[in-house]
Amino acid sequence: MKLLHWCTLVPQGPSGLAAIRFVKLVRIKCIRVFPKGAKPFKQCPDIFGETEPDSFLLDVFFNAQLVQLSSESKEKQRATNALVPTTIAYAGGQVDFTVDLGTEYATRLMIVKGQFDALSLAIYGEVVSESIIPPLSGGEIASSVPKSIPSVEARTLSASIDPANSTDPTFLARNLLSLLEDTPPLSLVSKLMFCLKPDSDDWDEPDFPYLFVDFDRDIFQSSLKTEEDDETMNSGEDQINFDIEATLDAMSKPVSDTVAEGTLTKFAQVVADNIDSKPNQALHIAKLFKLAASQRPSLALALCQAIEFHTVFDARSLDEDILLHLLDASANADIARYLHTDYFLDMLAEFQSPSIGVAQTKTAKQAAERLVTRLQAWEVFEDALSNTQTNFAAAIAFLRDIGAGEQSLGIWLASMTKHIDLITKLAENPIVPNSSGMYPKLFVRNGVSGSMSVGGAISHDEFIAFVRAFIGVASVLAVWAWSDSLGNDVCRERTLGVLRLWQSTDGYREIVNYLLLLRQFTLRLKWITSNDTPRKSGIFGEQILSDLLDEPDAALNDDLVQTILSLKQPLSHISENDRLSMRKIALVVEDGLPAAIEELTLTNTHPLSHRRLRTLRVSIALVERELAEDPRKGDWNVLQAIWDEQSTALAPRLTELLGETARDLNGYFRITSPFPAQHQAKTQPQISTAASLPQVLTQLFQLAEDLLVLLLHLTTVPDASLSPNFPPLSFSLSAYTLRSLVLSVADIFACTDIADTMYTQGTPTCISAQSTRQACLEFVRRASNTGPGGVIVEPEGGKSGGEIVMSELLKHGVARSGRDPAYHLLQMFALIDYVLPELNSGTGAGTDLVHEHWVLQVLPNVSNETQEFFRQLDVESKVYLLRRLVRLDSQNLVGAAEWLFTEEMKLFERCTKTLLSSIETSNDQRDTNIQTVVLLYQIGLHVRLLEHMLQTGSDMLAWCLEILRTVQEASSSLTTSMVDLSIARVASSHLDAVVKTLLIHFDDGDNGFKSTLIVLFLRAVRLGEKSDSLWSKVVTLLKTLPLESIDLAVLRLDVGHALAAIASDSLSPEISSVILSLMTWLTAQAAEKKLSTLCGIKADTLVTLYDTLAASLPENQLSALDRLRTTLIVDGDETFVPANMNIPDTLQLSLQELRDILSPTSLKPITPTTPTRTSVPDVLGLVISPPAALLRSPAATGLTKTYLNNEFRDLRQAAVTRQNTSRLPSMHVDVGITGQLT
Repeated sequence: MKLLHWCTLVPQGPSGLAAIRFVKLVRIKCIRVFPKGAKPFKQCPDIFGETEPDSFLLDVFFNAQLVQLSSESKEKQRATNALVPTTIAYAGGQVDFTVDLGTEYATRLMIVKGQFDALSLAIYGEVVSESIIPPLSGGEIASSVPKSIPSVEARTLSASIDPANSTDPTFLARNLLSLLEDTPPLSLVSKLMFCLKPDSDDWDEPDFPYLFVDFDRDIFQSSLKTEEDDETMNSGEDQINFDIEATLDAMSKPVSDTVAEGTLTKFAQVVADNIDSKPNQALHIAKLFKLAASQRPSLALALCQAIEFHTVFDARSLDEDILLHLLDASANADIARYLHTDYFLDMLAEFQSPSIGVAQTKTAKQAAERLVTRLQAWEVFEDALSNTQTNFAAAIAFLRDIGAGEQSLGIWLASMTKHIDLITKLAENPIVPNSSGMYPKLFVRNGVSGSMSVGGAISHDEFIAFVRAFIGVASVLAVWAWSDSLGNDVCRERTLGVLRLWQSTDGYREIVNYLLLLRQFTLRLKWITSNDTPRKSGIFGEQILSDLLDEPDAALNDDLVQTILSLKQPLSHISENDRLSMRKIALVVEDGLPAAIEELTLTNTHPLSHRRLRTLRVSIALVERELAEDPRKGDWNVLQAIWDEQSTALAPRLTELLGETARDLNGYFRITSPFPAQHQAKTQPQISTAASLPQVLTQLFQLAEDLLVLLLHLTTVPDASLSPNFPPLSFSLSAYTLRSLVLSVADIFACTDIADTMYTQGTPTCISAQSTRQACLEFVRRASNTGPGGVIVEPEGGKSGGEIVMSELLKHGVARSGRDPAYHLLQMFALIDYVLPELNSGTGAGTDLVHEHWVLQVLPNVSNETQEFFRQLDVESKVYLLRRLVRLDSQNLVGAAEWLFTEEMKLFERCTKTLLSSIETSNDQRDTNIQTVVLLYQIGLHVRLLEHMLQTGSDMLAWCLEILRTVQEASSSLTTSMVDLSIARVASSHLDAVVKTLLIHFDDGDNGFKSTLIVLFLRAVRLGEKSDSLWSKVVTLLKTLPLESIDLAVLRLDVGHALAAIASDSLSPEISSVILSLMTWLTAQAAEKKLSTLCGIKADTLVTLYDTLAASLPENQLSALDRLRTTLIVDGDETFVPANMNIPDTLQLSLQELRDILSPTSLKPITPTTPTRTSVPDVLGLVISPPAALLRSPAATGLTKTYLNNEFRDLRQAAVTRQNTSRLPSMHVDVGITGQLT
């Protein structure tokens, strides 16, 4: 990117237009505006910016031209007059505005329109002719050196704006507050903005904000009692005329830090004394506790110590207002400890029970429930500040509850910054350096309730960082509210800039967006964005508002909806399209459930746009809110809305939406995208640009997760024990619908892993993909279960959910997906592994029934699909799946793993027979033929499977040996395969390992199998395999075999090769004795004298072997060795040994080889050719084979005849000789199994 143009524009004429024309086609990347007096270039100090006024709106138009990408195109591009508009909001200072016309468009003309006097700007970009890189030739591509892409590392926030990693989280807020004149303390500001809410008249007071409560004037109104009380008159004591309402009015002002502790204690005692004489003041006392909770800690503590709670409150005196006041007051640590007693908790339980006899509102009961939870959570939260092994999820939920109300937030913030014990506990935790740039994202949406919970495991350091960030964000929000109330644009602009930066940072974003939903902040965003003149604070406000609406939970906020609906142009950051999109969402929320149902049932165009995705997510959130707010009637209300608005069923429609979402995600991650490119016709939907693709993917993953969560809520079998009186309604799924859901979930699951790999960890796309992946796993788990927690599948008595899920996953794993087949297969295998129940997943009758159901009803019904899927897996995955099935069917009720292994052995046998047949047919044992190489690789896969199963120390060794002993088909197939491999002379280190294990552990094979193992062992020794420990086993086994079961010619040859291989080795006395025993056995076979004649070893090599044995044998065996020297001889003839066929460990095929294998062999018809005559006489030429006509001739008296004169012609005139015995040549061609002509 370089400087294209610098100028100062001055509008011409009444229209206020100015234009820049470029001499070449350019692609503009950035427009930089310089304020008046600024020096744009260091090399040119005499150039100054002249922009006036300080703020204005600009309409910018670019004459867009389509760039000719291909120089080979014969059609010349037409010049277009299309003007691409955009708006620039200049609010002062030096500002960069990014321009993105894409790579396919460029411009020669830029037009500017606006209310400005002068505009100094620099335009940066590139000239199109210089940016087009010609394609590389084949030679250039081959000689080019690949360049490594530098890794992108996350940048951490500066320490000055990172309260999560600061010992004083309020440091940034106090610095922002110092931008104001006559800066009040931060504690006073947060108290006024969140809790006390000063009257409008107080803002006009000259001493504001230092308007403190005067206890003597406002509360302690002392006067002598009237003369009617003589005793009091005589005593001379003062009597305080206490007025609770006046006291509450006075306590709505802050308490000064200069007030003596004795005054606070006296005030608490006065309140307690007057409560005794004036009953039924529960509402006033609850409000007093709330007002005191945000004041000095000693005031709330004094009230708690002075007031006896049971004298004020009981279950019948409680109401909604009292409970809400106490809920806010309990955000104070001291008041929470005071209320957290068995008496008060029992009172709240009695209040919620129907036995009290008083009809309570739903909101009152919810307030009582929240109060109980908050009192209990305070204890957990305090413990979490110092305990590294506590319940951090409950502590995070407590903070979320605190942030739901302004009063609670302000009171809790005062406790965390004023209570010495809490400050000390938090300060004792050291600062952990954050070098990764990752911040703890602990607010995670939790299902249908729309609440927030903790995602994943939380460390103590992450929790402490989150608490500090929460304090820092709340403090900065208080400063923003204060500066906005005062109208100080400098402090407000700086504070909003910090909030905007936090909103783009994971961890901070969740806290900021959640706290911004408080009513006063949504109203302040509304006020900031209603200014016609561009301001930086207004731009920040629009950016914050736009990002805030990305979350469906935020869009459900009524105050935020009204703020969105109030937006009107001109706006500085939000374009008209974005405003309409936001307005659409706000209108859906305002119309409620009927509008949500209508949006969910609309027909969509694909790919789904970002706007449509957000609308769908908000519609789902509205349905979820209806279900959560009224567990008893929410389902019915949703059904009623569907029946009123549409005639479709909810669960099938949500299934269709999930399928559409899956197809969109597949389109973005397939090898060839089905979506049209941007330069295609405008009538077609356009694919997202590279800049917006991550946002679209994020919304797609989140939409998929929302749909899955809602479907689970609607279709999960309820647990009647949790709500026996009013169990929630549950929808059933047809088998067809469940199949569609499983296929969609499978595709989404595969896409989540791709996104997790493609995008940087911690980015929104990656995080949403990871969250959606867990939702997919949870869905298939529940869909596979029966009973509570599972999914209802119709018709009753048909296929179970587990059978449907397994069948679809198995079939989908081997089906075409548009992705890498091997990758797709492994993703389906991960889902299947999660679906299969673990043997140790639980105990009890319920778990045993689940396992029995899977073993007896699910696995047998998907056996064919399982076999096809199993054959496509890699060796390690096959072993893992067999292990899972063996553990699941631990009692061997159906033997699914046994059947799969047996079928694998049968396939192994077919492969070896095919290999042997191809060798016999072609009479060629070379392993260079491509078909043979592929076949050998397939055989190698079976051998490696056996190697893994028979590995020493493996938990599958005993099971596999037992199958070979008890299952005749498996043993027979393995025997045949090993014999075929021996005949074909196949060699592999994996095969050697299998042979070793079988020789050691398997003694139950027939004699042919044992002899084959001996031969394979000897060949392994010839190839250099050191197996000294097995020589004794092999020789002993050989001596036990009858000679009829041994191929003696093969044995002589392989023994000779093996002895030649070890002739020069250093042998131990034990091995030497075994070798001597073998050689003695060979010479002792009187029935087969040929065994005493070795093949495959030379005479000098045998002499070397004798010398090696003599050097290691004990003296008592040397005489036997000497006898062998005379009895054991060597066959002097050269023995032809076919070359070994090596099993490849990897298989690499060129595209042409792959095409040849997959394409059918083209067969050309064979036409007969006319034989050519030769002048060379044939030895057999005198032998005549007469035609059949001659043999049938009446003139023929024998096999031969000598013709005289015209007898030949006369013979040809006979009727029988005129028969046409000729026929067309046969066009039939026989084709064998291997594709060869036969």
